[in-house]
Amino acid sequence: MEKQPFAHQHILNGFYRGLYRGSEKHDSPDLSRISLIRRMVDLFERGLGPKVFLDIGSGRQSLEKELKNTHKNRSWMDELEMFTVDMADIVNYKLLLARSKKVHHIRGDALLLPFDSSQFGLVVSNHAIDFLPRESFSEAARVLSPDGYAIFYFHHPSMIKSPSKNPKIEMFWKYLRDNEILFKDEDQIREELRKRGLAVEEIHLNDDRVDKWWEVVSRKSTS
Repeated sequence: MEKQPFAHQHILNGFYRGLYRGSEKHDSPDLSRISLIRRMVDLFERGLGPKVFLDIGSGRQSLEKELKNTHKNRSWMDELEMFTVDMADIVNYKLLLARSKKVHHIRGDALLLPFDSSQFGLVVSNHAIDFLPRESFSEAARVLSPDGYAIFYFHHPSMIKSPSKNPKIEMFWKYLRDNEILFKDEDQIREELRKRGLAVEEIHLNDDRVDKWWEVVSRKSTS
């Protein structure tokens, strides 16, 4: 069963509001971040359209920082512009690239992205957008350019089966399990993204021997 968007959003807001105020890291698996960066770099190397991308559910910008650190000498890095969006209330000094003029962070709602249609050549989300109401995929498709790519990494349901030692996180995971928020299989992923204007080109199940996740590459539908 699927929660109504606004009820679901209220629960998400309650969970994320203070998530980054403490000392906890709260980040995706390292291997997933490395894998996503490799896919992004491959697109940039092949001359993907506008050198501007959006990261939905970016957290403290770990993905962007690692991308800059590991590929700072690439010819396209100087012209690459990054936009990060997260609903969490993250104070500026906790953003890893707060001082970068090429990285722009907005506290915002993925259901109503504050960007023009077709603004981005690439939209990514690493273990974040699959927590959000499904309408978020429609917004991702809206801001994506006609020839652009959307790369999403989704939690496999097994990632939230084991109880968390953090009571707040365990409560949220229980909500996700009870309401079947996460995608169950590849067919469900393909169908949901198709309904939202995204054509899936590739789905790959990856793992780091602890967690499993789906790596999904899609493009804006032309039909």
